[in-house]
Amino acid sequence: MLGRRMIKMNNIVAIIAGDGALPEAICSKLHREGIPVYLFPLADDVRSLSPYVTEIIPVTSLNLQVLLEKMLIKKVDTVILAGRVPKSLMYNRAALDELLRLSLCNGGTNDDHALLGRIVQTIERSGLRVAGYRSIVPELLAEMDFIAGRQPTEQEKRDIEYGRYILSHTLSLSFGQSVVVCDGSVVAIEAMEGTDAMLKRAGELVRGGSVVKMMRADQDERFDIPVVGPLTLEGMKTAGQTCLALEAGRTLILEKEQFLQLAESANISVVGVESCQSL
Repeated sequence: MLGRRMIKMNNIVAIIAGDGALPEAICSKLHREGIPVYLFPLADDVRSLSPYVTEIIPVTSLNLQVLLEKMLIKKVDTVILAGRVPKSLMYNRAALDELLRLSLCNGGTNDDHALLGRIVQTIERSGLRVAGYRSIVPELLAEMDFIAGRQPTEQEKRDIEYGRYILSHTLSLSFGQSVVVCDGSVVAIEAMEGTDAMLKRAGELVRGGSVVKMMRADQDERFDIPVVGPLTLEGMKTAGQTCLALEAGRTLILEKEQFLQLAESANISVVGVESCQSL
């Protein structure tokens, strides 16, 4: 089965799916376990998920109240949030229904973790349970030490350690899940724009450097685990970064076979490292 406290055979699951490969990885795993899945897609193209779900229920607007009502009609008991959804959506308040607007705009802090946490609280107040996906796809978690490509150089190792030190300070402030360090200097740190945009911005400043990606100690793993994949490596290759350090056991590697091949062909070092909380 899929984990001690996660999904059971008698659960009926709804997945609110954003962009990226994570929703497909989760849907295909649940399908193999015989667990019914209703898909509520926020992404434009979800054709690849069709074989793995019971039904795709179109999302025509950001109306959380309607989504929850549809889930309850389908007798859903468990909800999974997966895939990229731009945080900038919260600033388009005219597109939000009253329930979602109240959830997002209640005067609290507006970092990604807090925003998603408030949405989760609203979902669970309706009687549904929000489940995580770490135990659904444990085979995708980054392992400790060497992962792919080549071993890091001594300079890359020093940059990784400095990146871990930087993140040990920024993560507690709910930003800076990733940082680019080159020759001991911070080139870019991730904020609202996301990892891919950060990589591009760093590449416009310097060529080279190491990317360090981690999560804060108290991050809710039900909805906010760091994710990388082939697109991450493509972005690094284009921007000129040469090393990727991932928090072991707390970062998902999507489309793993393609990821490993690309790290090899692009000569990018990928390693798993300890949490920066150990510093």
